[in-house]
Amino acid sequence: MLQVTSSQINLHFNYLEFAKYLQKFYCQSVTTPYRSHFDLDVDPKGTMLIMPCWSNEKYMGIKVVNVFPDNKVAKTINGVYILMSRTTGEIIAQFDGSVLTSKRTAVVSALAAKLITHRRMNTMLMIGSGKMSSELIKAHHHLQNFESIHIWGRNFDKAKTKASLLQSHGYPVSAIINKNEIIANVDLISVATHSKNAVVFGKAIKEEVYVDLVGSYKPNNREADDALLLNAKIFVDSYNAINESGDLKIPIENGIINRNDVLADIIELSNGSFVPNKSFNGKIIFKSVGFAASDLACAIYLFEKIGSD
Repeated sequence: MLQVTSSQINLHFNYLEFAKYLQKFYCQSVTTPYRSHFDLDVDPKGTMLIMPCWSNEKYMGIKVVNVFPDNKVAKTINGVYILMSRTTGEIIAQFDGSVLTSKRTAVVSALAAKLITHRRMNTMLMIGSGKMSSELIKAHHHLQNFESIHIWGRNFDKAKTKASLLQSHGYPVSAIINKNEIIANVDLISVATHSKNAVVFGKAIKEEVYVDLVGSYKPNNREADDALLLNAKIFVDSYNAINESGDLKIPIENGIINRNDVLADIIELSNGSFVPNKSFNGKIIFKSVGFAASDLACAIYLFEKIGSD
């Protein structure tokens, strides 16, 4: 059995290459059961997710991931991905689930932006300075080639440290103290926080903007307010997002939007069954909650790349 460490994933992973691989993978037939989601409500509070998936060809896999947002020393996301043979049931590889999850999540967001909007996007605002922020910045930049990227977090020193590290690797990133001074002038906003309440508001953004909502994976948590969703063109990674995330569930319950306002998921965008109008204008929202097909794709991509070395 191949053991794939976080260092190996970081060494072999290529954002643009995986984006192309992922789009092709989404055109295949895969079975993705509804994931098991367990809330651990006694302190220390957390969430356990179990996500299986299999194809009709060579592979199947399962991910176990734990999210403990209040962790101070340990990582907030810990997990393992197990890749198995679809023909024999043998376990063939085990991956660091935290790094695999972060990278596939970021590329799903970046691929969606590339497939949905045809307009040139020059500037990005990253809201949140946790682990996902670096991955989202890298993935979006590799597919968009921004002129400038801004990062904001509640802890400015943390955002500044993150920006400096990304700058040292060639990314045009700067940390900002006040997101409201820049939010109305950027083309793409990516949001990855553990906030229970909205951190980006419809009244603050410009008329034509692309918003990538990543952080909320619970029905009572949201990163966007109702005004942001109103009259927006909405896309998702999986239709499960409608019930799993407060970003969609709450405005639907409030009568701000309805189920039909969600135009397509990432599979429909990838296989061409939904083709976005090139003249799309106004607000575009992409909401992701994560789903198992993306994990399986990432595990196969890495296994076939590392295993052949």
